[in-house]
Amino acid sequence: MESLPNELHLLIFRYLHNFDILYGFYNLNQRFQRIIQSYLYDIDLTQTNLSYKQFVLLMEQIIPVQGSLVRSLKFSVEPHLSSLRLRIHQLTNLQSLTIVGYLPHDDNYTFLVDALSLSTLSELSIHITDQDMFRIISTNASQRLTKLVLQDSLHISDSYFNDIQQMPYIKCLSIRIDSNKILLNIFQTMPNLVQLNLLLSDYYNAEDVNLKELPVTLEKLQIEIDYGKLYQANFELINNLFNLFNNQINELTLIIREAPEELSNFEKLQSLTNNFIHLQIFNYNILTTYQPDHRFSSIIQFPHSENYSFFTLPKSKPVFIELNQDTSSLHVNNYSTLEKLFNSHSVCISTHKISQNFPPAFQSIKDDYNFNNLKQLELDCMIKGQEDSHQYSILKKIIAQSPNLDTIFIRSYSTKTIIVYLKNLFPKKNSNKIKNLVIREHTNNNLSDSSSDYAGYTPAPHPPIFHSTFFIQLSQILPDLQQLTFVCDKTFWALYSTKNCNCLNDLRENFPKLTHLKLKMTFLGNKVFQSFKKRLNKTIQKNNSLFYTEYVDTSNRLRPVYDLNIWL
Repeated sequence: MESLPNELHLLIFRYLHNFDILYGFYNLNQRFQRIIQSYLYDIDLTQTNLSYKQFVLLMEQIIPVQGSLVRSLKFSVEPHLSSLRLRIHQLTNLQSLTIVGYLPHDDNYTFLVDALSLSTLSELSIHITDQDMFRIISTNASQRLTKLVLQDSLHISDSYFNDIQQMPYIKCLSIRIDSNKILLNIFQTMPNLVQLNLLLSDYYNAEDVNLKELPVTLEKLQIEIDYGKLYQANFELINNLFNLFNNQINELTLIIREAPEELSNFEKLQSLTNNFIHLQIFNYNILTTYQPDHRFSSIIQFPHSENYSFFTLPKSKPVFIELNQDTSSLHVNNYSTLEKLFNSHSVCISTHKISQNFPPAFQSIKDDYNFNNLKQLELDCMIKGQEDSHQYSILKKIIAQSPNLDTIFIRSYSTKTIIVYLKNLFPKKNSNKIKNLVIREHTNNNLSDSSSDYAGYTPAPHPPIFHSTFFIQLSQILPDLQQLTFVCDKTFWALYSTKNCNCLNDLRENFPKLTHLKLKMTFLGNKVFQSFKKRLNKTIQKNNSLFYTEYVDTSNRLRPVYDLNIWL
């Protein structure tokens, strides 16, 4: 490696993840230190299978020495916040900060205050949970903060802006709105906006409002709509919203999912801009099931699908996560079509009814079909797994021809049945694609108790019956698992009650890439939950080799929730 020129090292690094590079080449010598510096500029802790050991190295050895190199940081409140509290002041040149999840308010948002004190911070993306957080931003942000993204802010109301200091330094704001009235408060608080990105909430109310004077600086407007989710959806809704800005905007962008037929008409879409006085650029990116007018310059019909996309170039991208996420799902039955399968992000199959439920269209899936949208497969495996071999072949074909499939949800009466199904469905050539396995509790619908006849009766959930070699057998089928969610039963606890650290050691040994383990311990109760935690704490005290968070919800006394999220 030492004799290779830097250009070859950079070429090799293209095939590695940033954290693999930092972890593998950090502190070897001055030459490698200089080469890997650029891999510290953008740190995204949310999109990587980062082990706890690697995270500790980053927090305790790399950031204290080279934190000034970090320009952009994205992290999840759980599990990263506790460590980042101690390091945020060392990111002295941080320009962009994205916080995924909800910051706890029990410490008066001290992390947020510390982050805002960084004089270099110019972009902040955050979930707003209450008025106090909004006030803290307006009070503590420096003049350098010019871009503010309010993620998933469902409950921001007029009252949030009471007693809020003006933020004249904010030039770009992204916010979800459910009312036009809130625009008055936005412009009063941020009088120097240049760009405004709006996502219409599901219950958006398009009531008339007099905006009086828009900020004289406002030039760009981007409006994003998931039309299929709007409670009140019509063409005039968009037109009326546009007209609030028609005296000011130079550049207008419209991004819509599930657009109505009217917007597939070229003249109708262009008519939305008729009242704009200063408009120079109109961009759009629209997804619809209606065939677009041939006068649109760029039109794509998705393969084997009724969906069309038409757009201006360069293609505009959504700002909000909601429009970037595909949540389309398909519950397979006799009426399912291949078009639905091609378009679905998630597919659910009840395998105990597989013979009846697979539609005729699925019987003849061609070898050249690729189900590129399919990311997760949900299986209800409620019999012993002795399915007809032809039915297995259909499922195996779907799995093999879904290049982006990486998540399996599965439920069954026992872990032995789960092994039978997975073994039949995943030959070795396809097993390494699955990174996330979620084992769910099952609902026994075969109860003979007469109470099941009562209206509103909900069958009780149960964990799958555990068998002692489950994890070993699972590792032989899905060796590259990175995340595992498991519902614990009494058999599991009987095996590991005195040596739960051995449970973690077994998992590490059998799944070398496993970094996140979620144990759902609801069926074991609080006493077992607390006992397991004590043993985890002892393991942490010994070698700091893991980190965990807990989720407890006792609001339902009949079925309190006890979850452990363990970072390995």
